[in-house]
Amino acid sequence: MSKTTNSININDIVFMQEIIRTCSMRGSFKPEEFTDIGALNNKLTELIKLAQSEESNDDKAKKESVESDDKTPITEDISPK
Repeated sequence: MSKTTNSININDIVFMQEIIRTCSMRGSFKPEEFTDIGALNNKLTELIKLAQSEESNDDKAKKESVESDDKTPITEDISPK
């Protein structure tokens, strides 16, 4: 039997937030549900911001790593043999 792995990535979270927005524009929620739906939407927003921040930090670290590699001095032994 094969084992499947279920996972949620940042694109899934963005999609969930889009579903909430679409449903709210279409009037799918009852007024008494607004608080809970809004709280969930806020949590999703924070997760998205966190993921984008981490992605940005990773990109900066990679860029700095490449730049530091480019600045490594090339030394050549010129002493008489």
